[in-house]
Amino acid sequence: MSVSKTNIEFKVGLTVIVGLLILLFGILWGKNYRLVASQSRVSFLFQNSGGLRVNDPVTVNGVKKGQVAAIELQNGLVRVDLMLDRDVQLFSGVRAYITVVEMMGGKKVEIIPGTPGETLDLATLHEPLPGAQTAGFSEMLLEMSKVAARSNQLMQRLDSTITLAAAFLDEATFRRPLITVLQDLQTSTASMRQFVQDNQRDMEQTVANIEATSTQLRDVVERRAPQVDSALVTFSRTVRKLDAFATTLDEISLRLQQRQGNLGKLIYDDETYTRLNAAIAKVDSAAIELRAHLGKFLHGSNFNLINLLSF
Repeated sequence: MSVSKTNIEFKVGLTVIVGLLILLFGILWGKNYRLVASQSRVSFLFQNSGGLRVNDPVTVNGVKKGQVAAIELQNGLVRVDLMLDRDVQLFSGVRAYITVVEMMGGKKVEIIPGTPGETLDLATLHEPLPGAQTAGFSEMLLEMSKVAARSNQLMQRLDSTITLAAAFLDEATFRRPLITVLQDLQTSTASMRQFVQDNQRDMEQTVANIEATSTQLRDVVERRAPQVDSALVTFSRTVRKLDAFATTLDEISLRLQQRQGNLGKLIYDDETYTRLNAAIAKVDSAAIELRAHLGKFLHGSNFNLINLLSF
């Protein structure tokens, strides 16, 4: 009896121990615990954790390759430390997102390793990498509530605008004046149409006269074309002569300003002016002397000649 009871107790205890081990293994497997240190640690900075928790899965291009190790605040941002399998390679263009596992499920970190090129050495990374964040269900609800609030404000403004437009477009201030203007425009159009119909023959005759006058003027121009060309040639020659004359006047003016030639010296040279005055004075003196003594010089000459030569 005692041996059988001991065996039963042993089996029960062994069963309990095995069950506990299975339960513990299941918990560790569910929490993504690893018994061997075959993972690398990498950190990302996010604006918001979005409900992310420690031990949430980390996927690389959709493949599960690690779990969240720690979450903490750092300079107003959220630092998330990840444990990644060592076979994961990240490149310089790596991107990380916090997204949902399912529509109503938990969160995960999705990593896009980037274009193969410069490989990041995760062991030497001392600063967290920048991370992005996709909108989860709660974030979408929040944004939808913001959109709804803005839509409500827009509808209120639209309602106010419609009210103001209705007040502006009432019967007295807009509709009646508009109808009156349209009626006046219709009356004016009818009057203009009637005027055109009544004076159609006169207008046609006027157009015909203008056409005939234009034809005659064209014929006159064609007949007188040689004379017109000759007049234009003569006018062109006259213009060229005037230009040459103006050039000559400019040269004369320049020579006068530069005191060249007798006229320039006479105008600008003080010595020439003084000599000219002295010569004129001598001529006046000689004339006076000649007038005073002419009778003495011509004594006995013909009287008429003396009278003719007297001043």
